[in-house]
Amino acid sequence: MGDESSFQNDSTSGQTGVPVIVQPGQSRLGKSLSVLGEEIRVKVSSWDTEGRLASCEVLTQPQAGPPKQVHRYEDEWFYILEGQFVFEAGGLSIDAGPGVSVFVPRETPYRYRNAGESPGRFLWVAAPGGLDLFFAEMSSAAAGDRIPALKPAWQSWKSTA
Repeated sequence: MGDESSFQNDSTSGQTGVPVIVQPGQSRLGKSLSVLGEEIRVKVSSWDTEGRLASCEVLTQPQAGPPKQVHRYEDEWFYILEGQFVFEAGGLSIDAGPGVSVFVPRETPYRYRNAGESPGRFLWVAAPGGLDLFFAEMSSAAAGDRIPALKPAWQSWKSTA
């Protein structure tokens, strides 16, 4: 699941000047991922960008969301498409509905929750990439799939500056 061969359109992966197109409701990986109760559709993978970024569409059930977390290497951006979310980041509590943009810099502890009564959806971007590959591994493990041996791509792509 997490290697280049799992892409819907793997002939374009990582090619300079070749656009990556993923249709509504589809995932770059050919199927949605299930991670901590959220449905994740990879739209642009780290493989497409040589690790510069990854982008996903995330569906979160009502009153749900992941536990508090912090990422050492990745800046994250969230753009709310549907639903009412509450973010806790950098000592702030942020109410975020459709059209709201939330940027969480690396090293900032945060969490979010869909505070609404219906599923919520947002676009998520992380730079540098790599978390999408981690999500693919988590989803495979939770489904009981065999996890392919992967080089730690996110480590090779992270900035050494």
